[in-house]
Amino acid sequence: MPHPVDQKDHPETGRQTEAWFRSLLDTALDGIIVTDERGRILTFNKACESMFGYSAAEMLGKTIDKVMPRGEATHHGDHIDRYIRTGEKRIIGIGRELSARHRDGSEFPIELSIGETRTVSGRQFIGIIRDISTRKETEARLRQLQAEHEHLARISAMNELGAAIAHELNQPLTANLLYVQAAIRQLEKAGIRNSTIVDSLEKAACEAERAGKIMRRMRRFVEKREIKQQRIEILSVLDEA
Repeated sequence: MPHPVDQKDHPETGRQTEAWFRSLLDTALDGIIVTDERGRILTFNKACESMFGYSAAEMLGKTIDKVMPRGEATHHGDHIDRYIRTGEKRIIGIGRELSARHRDGSEFPIELSIGETRTVSGRQFIGIIRDISTRKETEARLRQLQAEHEHLARISAMNELGAAIAHELNQPLTANLLYVQAAIRQLEKAGIRNSTIVDSLEKAACEAERAGKIMRRMRRFVEKREIKQQRIEILSVLDEA
């Protein structure tokens, strides 16, 4: 990295600047990697050590491929090569999300921003890296909660529809039961002893009454009621199990 003061003319100031710069790198919460045009690592701060599981001593002089999955490393290198050849900025100065690779081989999502600086020894690229694993987990959890909320909303709508249907069907079923019972009484008053007709009407009345009970149970099941809490003896429950 270039220094604002020439260390040859002002060695003490140069050392102070170097110490200040190193302190800045090591206290940064985000990972900072500086590479040359070939992707060789020149700077690897402490946040990167924690993030990737490598020490700075292990990474200096290595290529950036070491902390990137194979596919990501290829694309990243292609973007840098294209930029050097054409000046076309596809990732320089533009933040993007991609995967990184820990020392243990596991991959995790990161947000990467790349800047460029020119030095007497050539171009250098500064990568600011942020581990966004927690953010991605939170986003996934929010999507799950949203899906669950939508599912509950659909269930609530179905409950209301079920209650409405049960209410609408219960009335004609009750009326049908009353008509059948009235027909049986009229047959009895008229002295008609046709057992087949009476038996069929009685069965129809029985089925209508059963359907009415089903509708009433359905209404009780779907209606919103306050949850009642009560104490139980856990030992008795275990004994029954």
